[in-house]
Amino acid sequence: MLGNRDAAILFCGKLNKGLRSLGAAEWNELCSAAEREGIALEQLLFFSEKDFTDKLKLDAEFSARLSRLNNGSGEINEKLHAYASVGIKAVTVFDCEYPARLTGKLGKSRPPVFYCAGDMGLLNEKVIGFVGSRNANKDDLEFSRFCVERTASHGYGVVSGGARGVDWECELQALRLGKCVVEFPADNLLKRLNQPEISNAVNSGKMALVSLAAPDEGFNLGIAMMRNRYIYAQSDGTVVIRSDYNKGGTWAGATDTLKRGWCKLLCRRKSVYAGNAALIERGAIPIDYTFDGNVGAIERPLPPQQLSLF
Repeated sequence: MLGNRDAAILFCGKLNKGLRSLGAAEWNELCSAAEREGIALEQLLFFSEKDFTDKLKLDAEFSARLSRLNNGSGEINEKLHAYASVGIKAVTVFDCEYPARLTGKLGKSRPPVFYCAGDMGLLNEKVIGFVGSRNANKDDLEFSRFCVERTASHGYGVVSGGARGVDWECELQALRLGKCVVEFPADNLLKRLNQPEISNAVNSGKMALVSLAAPDEGFNLGIAMMRNRYIYAQSDGTVVIRSDYNKGGTWAGATDTLKRGWCKLLCRRKSVYAGNAALIERGAIPIDYTFDGNVGAIERPLPPQQLSLF
């Protein structure tokens, strides 16, 4: 039986090659229109372009786009079956497995559909986010491993993006320590699952992959930027190992988090890294090798007070 989740996958699942799926704002617009007219979402799967215009009062361009997306349902079902055969499933906002933290922190801006592999129960575990440079040096990676070891001692797993450098080093360290890993990759889930370290971790119940991209889609810069917010929203706190100043995904995600308060933002205190110094100046919590890993106990430092001259 068709239902709301089928509508979410059809319109938002990025499985129609050559067609632009709906983003969160457009999906919310469609849902609001259907609710306003008293039409169940599953009924939209049988709508024509004229139905979208006449019954939902949508503009011609949006109606035409929805109609084109509707025409690809047969091919989409075949793809979903193929993905399921290798352990990948679509999880929608209508499924109980959908990450509750993302719903709580992102609200209606949450993605309607993710593609997932592994134990989704891991998204209910305590995790600390780790972000940083793909071109991390030896010192960065050493500090990354130290931080994961300290947070792991307080029961935290790791959530990261799976990119080379800081992300991957932190994930590997968590797995070495027997802790869980939640990864939000920016590219091909099928390719990720072909990597022995990842497939072993997924099969052993220690790792969950959660991607906005279609499972066979290549690297997408837009998705890479978007997934940063999911790392922050999923975590109890996120550690910035190294950030460039005023550029790149690490900087964008960290400054966005400071504005929106998705989680505690911790940042390595290293003055020669201009990005790190600027993030700390903007309110990130500075850490160094005295960091004990108990993120829950860390209080945001009080702003400096100006002494009176009188």
